[in-house]
Amino acid sequence: MVLYTQKSLEELRKKVNLHEIISPHIELKKEEDFYFGKCPFHQNNEETFKVIPKSNMYYCQECNAKGDTISFLMIYQKMSFQQAVEFLFLVYEVQSEEILSNKNLENK
Repeated sequence: MVLYTQKSLEELRKKVNLHEIISPHIELKKEEDFYFGKCPFHQNNEETFKVIPKSNMYYCQECNAKGDTISFLMIYQKMSFQQAVEFLFLVYEVQSEEILSNKNLENK
């Protein structure tokens, strides 16, 4: 297990683009300041899934699913929190600062 500094997680959240992460999986249409599409978390033909670029958040108006890029990867891609964070550190080339890792624990 790895714990990251709050600073590195904040830097990651500033750089990630939720639309970039979601759009390869879900067809999204731009309307004003938002993107809409079919929710990937339930069966529905309506475009109830909304991506809000300004806040890097998503929300489904029908099933109430909501979250950020990390939660999307955890639910949709079935990643753990750590896998999602490490994936985003790689994709967005953010330097991660670790507080604690298994390597540190093994050396004690």
